[in-house]
Amino acid sequence: MIFNFERAHYNAVSMFTLLHTEIESSGGKSLIAMIEAKEFMRKNDKKSLVRVMKRVNQSLQEMSRAMSKFHSKLSVDAFYSFRPIFNGTVDKVRFPNGLKYEGFGDEDFSYTTVTGG
Repeated sequence: MIFNFERAHYNAVSMFTLLHTEIESSGGKSLIAMIEAKEFMRKNDKKSLVRVMKRVNQSLQEMSRAMSKFHSKLSVDAFYSFRPIFNGTVDKVRFPNGLKYEGFGDEDFSYTTVTGG
């Protein structure tokens, strides 16, 4: 399969990647706060636990706001035009020769991925 970075395609992939990065960045804040929360629970420090749980809540709200942008920033057709490549390209039925990026040499790429961003 040859993937062409035409302008419309490029913009959709870029937007998808940016939104995913925003979600994962917000989620990272939540993970850090949950690690801290575990320590505060162990120490029975309720005041600090409440403070970090508020950070978890704020992080989840940021993630939700970022996810809500998908519908306004990325059309369903654009999403499904490139989404299969984010599932990885080791599927020999869909990508028997890997994936070739037009304009990036003649090499076929095969990779496995579990994230969209």
